[in-house]
Amino acid sequence: MRSLLLAVVALLAAPGAAGAQAVTGDYGGGAVGGDPARGYHGPGTVWLSAVANPGSARIAGAASLGCGLARFDARAALAADGSFSFTRVRRWRDGRTRLRAVVTVRGRFVGEAASGTVRARLRTRRGGRTARCSTGPERPWQLRIPVAGTPPGAPAPAATYHGLLAQIPDVPQPFVLRTSDDGTRVAIAIFAYQRTCRRSAPYFNNLTPGAAIAPDGSFRLRERFRVTYTDAVERFRVRVDGAFSATRVQGTLRVTSVARSRRTGRVTDRCDTGDVGFGAHL
Repeated sequence: MRSLLLAVVALLAAPGAAGAQAVTGDYGGGAVGGDPARGYHGPGTVWLSAVANPGSARIAGAASLGCGLARFDARAALAADGSFSFTRVRRWRDGRTRLRAVVTVRGRFVGEAASGTVRARLRTRRGGRTARCSTGPERPWQLRIPVAGTPPGAPAPAATYHGLLAQIPDVPQPFVLRTSDDGTRVAIAIFAYQRTCRRSAPYFNNLTPGAAIAPDGSFRLRERFRVTYTDAVERFRVRVDGAFSATRVQGTLRVTSVARSRRTGRVTDRCDTGDVGFGAHL
């Protein structure tokens, strides 16, 4: 499945405020929902990360909707029990399209985990046409602080692993992986990432289709796709290699791309993440 593009996004921010003592650490994860027939795109799929400090946390991520992607990047105050809540409305233009998004995120940090819900609505207007989509009801999410080293073990069936990439830009990059109902396949791997390019946007995200899990708990995911822009076509290659232990999955991934002019066919940009480690927990 191709990456969800930034053409239809909601960029949301909440001001920080002093609060009570909170667990400190980098968390990552989300939830896998949506329609498997559509590569898990759509309501119920969300990925996010958080940097928690005493009294506040920066929480960033995205919720997949039927007609687009709602992103958020908020600094929220934490209550004494580690809970938080924020709602933001944003209106903006993308070319001739006018957009309006409303996102509410609620949650609570407890120890090395956090959980909560997200609800988002998006409206687009272009000419005389209006489109609306939403998450529907509140959708659950979970976060974990990745911890190295767990005993050997088989992958859990119908399970979601929550974690982070080893990339450390201004906010951590989330990683979410779902196993099949019988635990013999990776159903989907979802992650945001930072790449090095000459011209293109450095931040991207991907929903990578799954593959079989070997008897030793290892897996290899491979994907190729292209994205067409007004002036160029960008072709992507994605590699995700990993292995399961009792309560953890870890490995490395890499995303490369080459953009070519639609008019001349010449290369206009190259992007590469390099090899990036990831780790995620049940």
